[in-house]
Amino acid sequence: MADADEEAIRATTTEAPQIETDLLSDTSSASLPRRGEKDFEPNPTEFQADILSASRGAMHNALAHPRIHYPKTQVIGIYAPDGPTSPSQVKVDEKGLGVSSDYCVCVPIPKGQYFKTIGQADRWNRVWLLPEEAIPGLAGIIGRCFAWLDDPFGTSSTAAGPIVGCGIHRNYTDVYRKLATIPWYDPAKAETRDPLDTDIPFRVIFHVYKPSTPIKKSAWPIPDFRIAIVNTREQTSIPTLAQIGALLESTLLDPPRGEKMDRLMYMRLRHGYRNIILAVVDQGVTSFLRVSDAAFGKEKLYENKGPPTGSKRSGNFRPKKR
Repeated sequence: MADADEEAIRATTTEAPQIETDLLSDTSSASLPRRGEKDFEPNPTEFQADILSASRGAMHNALAHPRIHYPKTQVIGIYAPDGPTSPSQVKVDEKGLGVSSDYCVCVPIPKGQYFKTIGQADRWNRVWLLPEEAIPGLAGIIGRCFAWLDDPFGTSSTAAGPIVGCGIHRNYTDVYRKLATIPWYDPAKAETRDPLDTDIPFRVIFHVYKPSTPIKKSAWPIPDFRIAIVNTREQTSIPTLAQIGALLESTLLDPPRGEKMDRLMYMRLRHGYRNIILAVVDQGVTSFLRVSDAAFGKEKLYENKGPPTGSKRSGNFRPKKR
């Protein structure tokens, strides 16, 4: 009797998933199945197993459906290494193109919501994109190279084919390393300039020491803090990138070292290779702002072999200390 009841339950529970699977057997109308509720309470039947199996089959059918880019929806961009140019057989008068020389990708027929917030249009209603605006629009194959790829026919460049390149990749480290095509700033290679070659008030005024052992005046160590004082009544605008760069380059190179910094990435980024403190004074009220020259390009996240960080451990929250 129990066997008959179980067969009856299985027969009724497999009807709905079977209908869903039949509908998805036609790949022309493939779509991802809706997420259902799962009962975690164990029961003697195979109700949950049947639903899971049917959901997996529907998911596989949906993912097996080919993705097609229709010609009507394609957006074509033309790479112009020499900057914006006029259409062929059109002479440019004294008005010019009306586009900055920094733009290098031309979209003759812009489509979609994408171009409402990016790009710049010229006199002929063509939209020009910056390199950083055009990169997100590229998918899979890159058929054109930008200024930082100076060897399009060399072995180190993948601009003429798949960005990862052909071959066997046995780990993700090799794949991520090949994806790193955009150069990054290395603060360790920046030259140190004269401290007087900075704009007042963005100049180091105080060196603050916090030694753990007594120090000698004849052999001063590297200061723990470098402070520049800014009076908001005299300096009413935020510093420019050139002023901050000159201020940081006027300090000695102080790369992040130590047991904690070697172990914790956020401490290395916070400390940076050069760092200063801006003491902003507003009628006696002082606020301290720390500015550091961090090297984000040196932090290879895909090479991190340490344990996962967070508030969870083995799926459970860490117990609070009392």
